[in-house]
Amino acid sequence: MNLIKALLSMSILCFHFQLITAQENMKIIYIGDPMCSWCYGIAPQWEKVYEHYKESAEIEIIMGGLRPYHKVPMTEMKDFLAEHWHQVNKATNQPFSYGILDNSSLVYDTEPPCRATAIVRELAPDKAIPFFKLIQEDFYSENKYLGSTDSYTESLKTLGIPVEDFAEAFESDKWKEQIKLDFQKSRSLGVSSFPTILVEKEGRISVVAKGYSESEEIIRRIEGL
Repeated sequence: MNLIKALLSMSILCFHFQLITAQENMKIIYIGDPMCSWCYGIAPQWEKVYEHYKESAEIEIIMGGLRPYHKVPMTEMKDFLAEHWHQVNKATNQPFSYGILDNSSLVYDTEPPCRATAIVRELAPDKAIPFFKLIQEDFYSENKYLGSTDSYTESLKTLGIPVEDFAEAFESDKWKEQIKLDFQKSRSLGVSSFPTILVEKEGRISVVAKGYSESEEIIRRIEGL
């Protein structure tokens, strides 16, 4: 009987080791944009997925670029954006403020927050995803414009990221070019809508979420791989 128990224990340990090894060889790739409303809508669900796997799998965040270099004023997009934001709010209960849509001096250019996130990914890789979440909240809930360096100071301080290092990178020509590599990578992966969550395992890439999904469903799909 003791031998059987020992063999069963060994089998369980082997299975557990195989599961951990499989997850360590797996990469979860999140592709989105801080100013994408559905990326904001899925944020609580994505956070649960991130917390579930952050110790056992490699997780990469790539900026897809929703409307980079866009020059249209917020006011001209007000009806279009407000309709989408209402839809996301209704589906996800994420809080939205709409006052920023009345500001005629601002344009809906999503390149700056994408660049900011990529810089934080470089400066503090483990804080890129929390930073992404904070600036989403800044834009959608607090209506903070994300086009200037100062827009990010509070979030950087919250996460303990050097503000001076970030500011130097954010204003540099190098990073204004570097962020384009994210946009290109997103396209090379065949991603055309955000958010998209992929899993790369053994050289094979699978889509586990495209648009909004609940965390339990995303985890179920990942485990199914």
